[in-house]
Amino acid sequence: VFKKLKVLEIIRCSDVAMASLDLSPMPSLVKLVIEYSGSFDQITTSIWGLGKLECLRITGWAMERLSSSIGNLSSVQTLDLGGCRSLSKLPESLGDLAALRELILSGCVSLLHLPQLPCSLQTLDLGRCESLLDLPKNLGDLAALRKLILSGCESLVHLPQLPCSLQTLDLRGSYQLLELPKNLGDLAALRELILSKCQSLVHLPQLPCSLQTLDLKGLYRLLELPLNLGDLAALRELNLSGCESLEEIPSSVVQLNHLRTLIVSGCYKLHRLPQLPSSLITLDASGCIHLSQVADISSLQDLWIFQA
Repeated sequence: VFKKLKVLEIIRCSDVAMASLDLSPMPSLVKLVIEYSGSFDQITTSIWGLGKLECLRITGWAMERLSSSIGNLSSVQTLDLGGCRSLSKLPESLGDLAALRELILSGCVSLLHLPQLPCSLQTLDLGRCESLLDLPKNLGDLAALRKLILSGCESLVHLPQLPCSLQTLDLRGSYQLLELPKNLGDLAALRELILSKCQSLVHLPQLPCSLQTLDLKGLYRLLELPLNLGDLAALRELNLSGCESLEEIPSSVVQLNHLRTLIVSGCYKLHRLPQLPSSLITLDASGCIHLSQVADISSLQDLWIFQA
């Protein structure tokens, strides 16, 4: 009856139903979604025989480990295990998924380590993996990786070398992170760098000139901006709000001819703003209680300057 079924979604079914689930009569499944938050912690072994499966989403499951048989799913392009809060270990066979493009592990709060990952990956989402201690050593070899989300990885202290293919790097809320990879400036495809609330960062390395968005919100220990700030010719948005230790904005900021938004709110030690680029449309300097000098800002359409 179900031999031609291609999509199956199982939402909030009972423990009894999960215990008796058999997918073997559905060999043509391309997409399988299981949203389950009960106590049954064993995935039916019939999943591993679904050779045509391209998308597997298993969210909220109570399982602690994923079977090494995951490596049998040679056609899987998307694997979503988001919200599996008890999941603490992934099998080495995960690296055998040669078709895998998207791996979502967001909210896997018990996950400590990751195995080697397939070089086909384009998106890796580890948001809110609060216990994650490190990243795979082969991360820098993932030449197809475009998007890396590490927001809320509260236990991460260091990062390995990153692949030059990255376009988005989101580290917001990784507040124990002490430093960024030294090859960050070599990531010629990077467009978006989000470091908000990475509260342990004191210095930043050279940044790639391809950046369009740079979010440094809440880096209250940051003492200075990168020396090559003026070389970020593609930069459109710069958020420095809450950088309480920052005393000056480099004069080279005037070279940022595509900059449209500059946010320096809450930069308490900032006394002056240098000449700003004529491309700037929005300036937020609210709460800069010591700011006494602002250069020509006639090009602005939106301006916030007040003392809180």
